Amino acid sequence: QRIFNIVKEAKISTNNLCEIAENVLNDSPLISLKFEALEILNANKWTRASNSVLTFFNNAQKDFQNELITEDQFVSLINSLVNISPLDAVNPLIKYLGELNMQLEYNNSVAQKVVLAVINSLGAIGDKSAFDSLLSVTYLNYPEAVLSAARQALAGLRW
Repeated sequence: QRIFNIVKEAKISTNNLCEIAENVLNDSPLISLKFEALEILNANKWTRASNSVLTFFNNAQKDFQNELITEDQFVSLINSLVNISPLDAVNPLIKYLGELNMQLEYNNSVAQKVVLAVINSLGAIGDKSAFDSLLSVTYLNYPEAVLSAARQALAGLRW
């Protein structure tokens, strides 16, 4: 953590900073440090870290379910996918939205901020393959804010 703090404050190139942040994201066992690295990658729209961030997203789903990361942390990760991994993130986000929809169908609670982040990210990316998942949201018993976000995301898909 101390070394990463020194690196962040040092006057190094953006490329070097992002490469270091990606290495931290891949290798650090500290979740808080991973989110600091993610913040740097997101701020610089470092698409070279796409695979690393998607791996982090897949692991973070379990961490969120097991309450190892907060809702706000998970939302920030989902939101960062738009900048870091817009093309590769579509299918994992669609899959995750399907899981959230299924949880709601079985009357399990679903974190509204997380659902909104997934919907808004899919809408921002605009890939038409998200159509079915977004449409299914509109048929479920979500709060109006989620339904409205899904309709808006549907309207923004590029055909």
